[in-house]
Amino acid sequence: MPLKISSFKKEILKQDFRNVGWISIVYFLGLFFALPLQLFMALSDERRAYYGITFDRGLFDQTFLFDIQVLFLFILPVLMAIFLFRYLHVKTTSDFIHSLPIKREKLFNHHASSGLLMLLLPVLVNSIIMALLLGIDGASEFYVFSDVAYWAAVMLVLTVFVFLAAVVVGTLTGLSTLQGVLTYILLFFPTGIMFLGSYHIGMFVNGFTEGVVYEDGIQNFSPILDLTSYYPPEEKFMPISYVEMGIYIILAVSFYVLAKIIYKKRSLEAASSAIAVASLRPVFIAGMTVCFSVFGGIYFGESQSSINWSFVGYVLGLLFGYCVAVMVTKKTWRVFNLSLLKGLGVYGGVTILFIIVLPLLWKGYESNIPQMDEVESVFLGNSYHHYQDRIDQSNGDLVIESKEGIQSVINLHEAIIEQDSSFDEGDRRYFVAYEMKNGDTIFRSYEIDKEVFAPELKTISETKEYKEIHYPIVQVDPSTVMKLEFNSSHNKGNILNSPEKIKEFLNRLKSDIFALTYEDMIGPTGIPGAEVFVHSGNNNPPHVTILPSFDETTQWLKEEDLYNEVMVQPEDIERMEVIPWTTFENNDSESAFHHAKASGKSGLTIKDKEKIEEAMKAKNYQEDGDYLVAFYFGESGRGDFEVLSFKKDEAPEFIKNHFNN
Repeated sequence: MPLKISSFKKEILKQDFRNVGWISIVYFLGLFFALPLQLFMALSDERRAYYGITFDRGLFDQTFLFDIQVLFLFILPVLMAIFLFRYLHVKTTSDFIHSLPIKREKLFNHHASSGLLMLLLPVLVNSIIMALLLGIDGASEFYVFSDVAYWAAVMLVLTVFVFLAAVVVGTLTGLSTLQGVLTYILLFFPTGIMFLGSYHIGMFVNGFTEGVVYEDGIQNFSPILDLTSYYPPEEKFMPISYVEMGIYIILAVSFYVLAKIIYKKRSLEAASSAIAVASLRPVFIAGMTVCFSVFGGIYFGESQSSINWSFVGYVLGLLFGYCVAVMVTKKTWRVFNLSLLKGLGVYGGVTILFIIVLPLLWKGYESNIPQMDEVESVFLGNSYHHYQDRIDQSNGDLVIESKEGIQSVINLHEAIIEQDSSFDEGDRRYFVAYEMKNGDTIFRSYEIDKEVFAPELKTISETKEYKEIHYPIVQVDPSTVMKLEFNSSHNKGNILNSPEKIKEFLNRLKSDIFALTYEDMIGPTGIPGAEVFVHSGNNNPPHVTILPSFDETTQWLKEEDLYNEVMVQPEDIERMEVIPWTTFENNDSESAFHHAKASGKSGLTIKDKEKIEEAMKAKNYQEDGDYLVAFYFGESGRGDFEVLSFKKDEAPEFIKNHFNN
């Protein structure tokens, strides 16, 4: 009898290879195409030397078709699990297989082992081939042996993980199609649920920085997103860390143990059932109902910036998610009866409880303002991405450290909490990062109306530290500057490379920037002049636009006979056109002007240079006003136009007289 059983196992192995061996062959050929074959093609490509192409990502470089590798990695192991355990989902086949003289546990181990063997061999064989190919002249330009070892480790671990994730899902369902769908849902689930939860909290908890949750690494909770987060090259590109590989190994072992337990206890009648484990059906329905409801609330609430639309989205998502979940579990659309309404009450109650309770757990977050003596420094910007750029570049100067500056940010924070709500639609987004003395960092993000909080914003914006953050040019050491470049489409691109003149210009410019008022910063007067770039060996040279209100700078330009070339003159303007700014065009001035012209509006056209010079005192960057003024540049200028605006009490008399008559 033992000999017969041993022979029987060998026959099952042969049968497995007959059924799913093609997946193993496709996996091998796909990886061979992406790695060895691409290496031969790259070695014969003479353009790499001509274009100076570098290869610093090992076998995960795009030279080796990274996208194709990922495609095969996350599709073929799932297909292997689906086809290998398909007999579980066909009742006649399931009855036949489980009537054979072999224990369920051994049968499961046998199929799982043969699947792993057929998936791992293609990776191992291609790894050996790539290691051997290092002996070819020129191959070391693309990768080294450590790259092969790392690639093999990542591919082996993730192949096992994805396969066993699909296997455990296959034991939970009785439909092969649903097995594939649920496997990918499982692979995305941790990231997806954190994403939905954080955005849901952010809708009701003012200041909650949901962007931090995503940008700070929740993609690492999904192997697909983790591997495909293809950022610009660093010193050493490593899509999956060794710690993450250890976690995937632990999870893979857990999946294997869990799948074996479920397989042993699974009822044969579960074949063709959507959810094979009866006790998990309510969990499946509740999960789908909650997720669709939260997604609906986020979609409608964020797109319409309305709490009312958010509630509409919650209701529609709840109804849709619950009905779809019930239809999936019962495998029919004929579910609209009295029992559906009863279940809707139960699962709807669970969903409503989740929607209400989750933000309540974070309400203390909303009113938490750090004490000034606990704060080491404050970063104030537009987004977490802006803050992260500062961290990545190790630029420690872009923070507010003075007591006065920190207190001004705290005062703004307090005013926002008193007056603002999470659904207020503002015109300016502020991101605050408090770096605490105990090493913690507190993040807050608000979308506010700058007119409502003008006093607090004025206090912050006029501090020296704030200007150093938002005008990096003031921190440049003149002795390190090689040249200044004045660049705009209305001048000839002047270059200044005299050390003495560079020093004097930067000193004047810094003086003007530090003298800027809050009003000058949000709505400068006049047509901007050239943009000056400071070249000091930096790939991203700091730059700033010279404004007519920069008195010290413009005076120096006049002394050096550069003023007419750097700043816009009335002679540069061919004509100007004035159009009333109607109430429905309450965007920025340029968008409002384009809208007015597209609507067929025409206004007052003037070519008189004296009137043009008078009108050049209009405001820039305004978001409301009474008159839009477009200055058209002629042959000496840009050939396009610049749009400024006037409020009625600030407009020249000839404009008011024309439109009042």
